[in-house]
Amino acid sequence: MVTRVGNNPPPTSLDHLEKTKTLISALNLLSCNLPLPPHIFNSVSSIYKADFNDQIDDGDVESDEEGVGCSSEKDGHENSDGDELLLELESALVKQRPNCSTGAGLTELQDSRLQSHIQHRLTDLEVYTSTNVETELPSSRGEELQTKCLLELYGLKLADLQSKVRSDVCAEYWLRVNCVYPDKRVMRKKRDAELSSALYIALLMHFRFLPRLSRLEEEERNRVETRKRKFFAEILNAAREIQLQVQAALKRRKQRNDGILAWHGRQRQWATQAEKLRFQALKADDQEAHMRMDAEHADAAETLKESEAELPGLSASKSETPEQLIPEEDIDIVNVDSDHHGKAGDLLDGQRLYNSAIHSIQEKVTKQASMLQGGELRPYQLEGLQWMLSLFNNNLNGILADEIGLGKTIQTISLIAYLMENKGVTGPHLIVAPKAVLPNWTNEFSTWAPRT
Repeated sequence: MVTRVGNNPPPTSLDHLEKTKTLISALNLLSCNLPLPPHIFNSVSSIYKADFNDQIDDGDVESDEEGVGCSSEKDGHENSDGDELLLELESALVKQRPNCSTGAGLTELQDSRLQSHIQHRLTDLEVYTSTNVETELPSSRGEELQTKCLLELYGLKLADLQSKVRSDVCAEYWLRVNCVYPDKRVMRKKRDAELSSALYIALLMHFRFLPRLSRLEEEERNRVETRKRKFFAEILNAAREIQLQVQAALKRRKQRNDGILAWHGRQRQWATQAEKLRFQALKADDQEAHMRMDAEHADAAETLKESEAELPGLSASKSETPEQLIPEEDIDIVNVDSDHHGKAGDLLDGQRLYNSAIHSIQEKVTKQASMLQGGELRPYQLEGLQWMLSLFNNNLNGILADEIGLGKTIQTISLIAYLMENKGVTGPHLIVAPKAVLPNWTNEFSTWAPRT
């Protein structure tokens, strides 16, 4: 520690202890490169100033004394050590001095420096303008320079007025903005300082991370948009595929239906043509053509086979029928050749054999009965009359299966008239018909055979 040299009384032990503690605290803070608190800085400064004044007093006293001894050399060595320690402490304090200055102090220092510069400039301009006025320089350069100096001088003199006007304008603007609605500030809810600071920190963090959050939100939005676009594209593709499949299925179905309709049309056309040919064969009494057409059908062929198997019995039963039942002049008995019974394999021959056996007693009809007064029968109606008369002569049953409109009712009436006129069969005859067509039968009888 610093040792006092001189005739002054030593400080009290309490003051010495406090100063020692202060210096130790200052050295600890400086060793950690930390700023000194204001009270420690002021205490160290006061200690330094007191020691420096004591050293000055001790130097004056030592210069008046005579002789140099061992004691003086020892004191000088101790003083040099104390000076070095104080110089180091002073340099450390000087380094720490700017760190201990406050903002207000720095602002005041800046303002004072600015005012001093302004005052110095005003003094220079006043001296320059007064000198130019006294010298009265006639040159244009001197007038121009003097004008600039005067303008600068007037501007610096009006700086205080300008500052005052600016402050007044700012105050008026603040009053106009903040005091327009005086009740609004009274009604406003007061916020806690802690809440305000927390809100400020939250806003600060929000604005700090706002670009990053915006970028992340944009990326997420783009990702969602891409996923949505991809999803809808897949849906549209699936819909197109389903539509194509449906169209292909409809096309196949249409082709199949068209094929079926065409097949049915061909079958219908073939059946119509076959029916026309069969009807023409019946009208022409062409048994061979009729049998040839019927042989094309399996059902008809099977029926013909069964009929062919029954031909011998039918032929035998019909051969025993007495020929005296019909007058000799009106019948033409057709002898059946026995050789035809053995040809069961030939379908057409079997049909001929069947027809010959069934219609063994045949009677030619060349004209209609005179009792028919409604008109003349057509050739095919005469053929139907002859066929039904053959059924009557051979005691057979049959079905007249002509098409609608060909005169089946008239053929039946002509058969009854023919039997009454040529064979004397007056009846009774049984006609079974629906009740709805009985008036038609009555009208036809009254038209064609009124005398029956």
